[in-house]
Amino acid sequence: MKDIHPKYNKITVQFPKGDTFETYSTYSEEKLFLDVDFRKHPAWTKKGVASANESNANVTKFNQKFGNMSFSSTVAKKPISASPVAEEVKKDYTDTETKSE
Repeated sequence: MKDIHPKYNKITVQFPKGDTFETYSTYSEEKLFLDVDFRKHPAWTKKGVASANESNANVTKFNQKFGNMSFSSTVAKKPISASPVAEEVKKDYTDTETKSE
């Protein structure tokens, strides 16, 4: 049988400021050096997402236009009315039931 799967090794991941942790990976080296600390980068933090949304004119315009809308389930729903044909069929069916009794 061919050995086609990559080796799964224990590696050490090192952040820019020197923090490290160990994990398992198919990465061939024993140590992986990251350029960016994903724990502090604005793209992966709530602060970064919020500031990106505030700076985007389209998002701001959308929020001004639709920000006060509510999608809660407490809004009263209008009952669905049956078509006139369905009402006639229902009426005929109930009339037939009462006559047979």
